Amino acid sequence: MNILCVICHDVLLPSEDIVFSRCGHVFHFSCLSRWLERSKTCPQCREKVTENKIYRVYFTFPNSETASDNADNSLLQGRIDSLQFQILVKDKNIKYHLSKIATLEKQNAGLRQEVRKVESEINQKKSTIHALNEQIIYFKEKYEKYKVLAQELSQKEKELEQIHYMQNTFSKGSLEDIRRVIEKTKDAHQDALVTCISAMRKEFEERLELCKSENLSLQHRVNKLETILSRQNYIKSGNQRNLDKNSPNIIQKEDVYSKVMNILMSLVK
Repeated sequence: MNILCVICHDVLLPSEDIVFSRCGHVFHFSCLSRWLERSKTCPQCREKVTENKIYRVYFTFPNSETASDNADNSLLQGRIDSLQFQILVKDKNIKYHLSKIATLEKQNAGLRQEVRKVESEINQKKSTIHALNEQIIYFKEKYEKYKVLAQELSQKEKELEQIHYMQNTFSKGSLEDIRRVIEKTKDAHQDALVTCISAMRKEFEERLELCKSENLSLQHRVNKLETILSRQNYIKSGNQRNLDKNSPNIIQKEDVYSKVMNILMSLVK
């Protein structure tokens, strides 16, 4: 049987000084003496207790119980040793896993740095791809505009060839050819026909203006020549009497008159 002291919670052994109070509770003598220095009550039931009212007690334990207690103590000691060994093994495992955790944290830090580097490269690639896509869209728009302009240019070249053909026909062809061109272009190339006629009209007006200016210049020269001729006739009629005397001069004047007439005829032609 194991009896505990409620003050120190240790097992009461036969070799120790054991006392009991008037209320019947059992304690170590040293534990109860120290307790009564602070309080005059029972530590367990709080009944009034003094040093004069405590009594020594003696227990007689059989040998079998002592052996059983020794066996229990050995068993407990074995369990304690086993638990201490398990604690040592757990401590070693904890130290191993702590070192492993530290190594993994270092590796994790390195991997995080590599991940950040890869993410930065991915962001750069994304920005590059976005810029390239913008350029592709821009060049596609330019290409579409180029296709439209190329079609318009081809159409304008065809119209220009048609206009040149009509100009050559109008300027050098016969009346039948002109009628045939007009009938051919009445519906399909009406705009080209109008353009060609407008260009020819403009060219005709320019030539007409040029002819008018040349006509005015010729008229001015003719007036000058008529003035010269009238003066020559006046001189010729005034000097008729002196014809024999001045025959060389008259011949020279007639030569001048013939030259002037030739120039006038050439200009009129």
